Amino acid sequence: TSVVVDCPSKGRAKMIGFESCFLTREGASTYYGFDGETQFTAAIMAVCREQAPVVTFTTGHGEAKLTQLEGMFTTAGYEVKPANLARGEFDSATQILVIAAPTTDFIGLAGVDEGKKSEIDILKDYYHSFSDGMVFLSPDTPPLEELDALLAEWGVEIERGAMVLDDAQSLSNSGGKTLIASYAGASYLADGS
Repeated sequence: TSVVVDCPSKGRAKMIGFESCFLTREGASTYYGFDGETQFTAAIMAVCREQAPVVTFTTGHGEAKLTQLEGMFTTAGYEVKPANLARGEFDSATQILVIAAPTTDFIGLAGVDEGKKSEIDILKDYYHSFSDGMVFLSPDTPPLEELDALLAEWGVEIERGAMVLDDAQSLSNSGGKTLIASYAGASYLADGS
């Protein structure tokens, strides 16, 4: 009931259990989808690549724990790392930086000792290197002066209290909050739009 993907030249192997090839509904044990292609592709990439890419999640600001997103990155072969920027914890190999719904602001220049980099400086250095990032904010997130200013430098304006709701494309009983992805159909692919 398991498959082993092995790369002897790299000395790495990954085992895929039968159960990980199927998707189950949260809180239930009923299968609703096949995820084997993703699991096999991720395993092949993970054992064959030179080094696993790094995704870093910031900590220290009341960030949400995005378990499903972390799992998606792990499945895709990323090494998931936490980073408390105030303590200088940041892996320079980070390819994607995730700020997940902070409830308190990042430390700017005014909040650090002379000669030490602020959290905002670390973020600026990262983004100025044209690296990738994701910022998730809750509709309840209070204004975060330093983070909002940094995002504004990149042309991102935060509209507080806005939320995407879509009853037609959501799981039932989610109040329009749990959106279901719609995939391009044959007509979309045929006309190249």
